Amino acid sequence: MENIISFVNFRYEPIKIRGIIDNYIILLFLNIFNYYICKTVIEKTILIFILAIYASLTFATFIIIKNKKLKSHLYRGIYFIYLNSMFISISYHSLTYGSSGNSILLLILLAVFLSANMYILNMVKINIKNDSYSKYYAGVGENYGVITFMAGLGYLFAMFFLSNLTSDQGFIIVGICTGVLSVAFSFGNVYILKAYYMITKNLGFLDED
Repeated sequence: MENIISFVNFRYEPIKIRGIIDNYIILLFLNIFNYYICKTVIEKTILIFILAIYASLTFATFIIIKNKKLKSHLYRGIYFIYLNSMFISISYHSLTYGSSGNSILLLILLAVFLSANMYILNMVKINIKNDSYSKYYAGVGENYGVITFMAGLGYLFAMFFLSNLTSDQGFIIVGICTGVLSVAFSFGNVYILKAYYMITKNLGFLDED
């Protein structure tokens, strides 16, 4: 249990208004660009629907959750999940801009993202088992290069499916960069695991130190 508590407390930072504003500014620009490159009304409707879900979950987190530490972890976890979904969506629509789409490419983007998340989750569990989070530095960061390498290979592999697309080079660059960012920011999804442990392990007594 002490190992899990160390993980939940690891690099905890209270929510600050400035941070929330910065987050929403980032999401605002991503949503505008994503909406612009969506091809159909259905895709744009889905985009708005997902945004509504994110806003609802965030609002519910601030209203319902009283524990400050749990609120912080849930807010950041929901934010990073939504941020990653935006990166994946922008990556796919940028790489297929001007074409009818490519289902194989979409599967590759999702496979790379899910593989990175599984790798991160496995490393977190190893760190918890080894009580690495009781120290200042945990071992996940040591493997950041491995995850980046995995992402690079995945997107290089995806380029083989781009030969018949009409995207210009600018959109291709945007697509690759946002795809890699979706993997890089997967670390943020660990906040959901922290919130999960706080709820399932009855760690409500943990609050701001």
